[in-house]
Amino acid sequence: MNKNEKYSDLLDSQIRVLRKENRYLEFKSNYQEAEKLGRYISALSNGACLEGQDFGYLYFGVEDDTLEVRGTKFDMAGVKAKGNESLELYLRRMLSPKVDFSVGEFFYHGDKEKRVVVFKINAAVGEPTCFVRKPWVRVDSHTTELAPYTDWIRAIYNSKVDWTAQLIDGSAIADLDESAISLARDGYRQRFPDYAEAMQSWSDATFWKGSTTV
Repeated sequence: MNKNEKYSDLLDSQIRVLRKENRYLEFKSNYQEAEKLGRYISALSNGACLEGQDFGYLYFGVEDDTLEVRGTKFDMAGVKAKGNESLELYLRRMLSPKVDFSVGEFFYHGDKEKRVVVFKINAAVGEPTCFVRKPWVRVDSHTTELAPYTDWIRAIYNSKVDWTAQLIDGSAIADLDESAISLARDGYRQRFPDYAEAMQSWSDATFWKGSTTV
């Protein structure tokens, strides 16, 4: 499958399933300005995290109200930001923490009159993605500051996977380092003082089972 069909099929699937923009998917007819684009990227990265998606998507060349693919003349390489700086360099410099995004272009099902530009943006992990030190998010059809939505901010900060709580196939208690278990017991005792006395009689296996279910 060539690039045009790959991206066209993805776009068709998103339109068919979602039927409208949401927190991790946005459509624009044409490029507007660098600051707005930076806020869109921040919002879509945060929205993807909140929706449990790996990526957010921003398409140029698709009408947001009708979802009709019309094409765009937006050319990332040909646009400058403030101070005649490269648009891509400006965006990457102003986004924090550094969030990866890629920019692709394709002809919708090979139609040369329907050139589409797509930003594929990694979801925020562990902290909100900010543009010029402010985090953004999509609410309905609007891009707005994330700051008032404290529950969403908390959800993003809690989104990072705790690898210490993940199971490894074929592993056993005997594989764990004794000093690591001792350190885990100390931490558990501080976090759950009501269990401190009972924990003294727990075997390592009992402790590990109990600490992952409380």
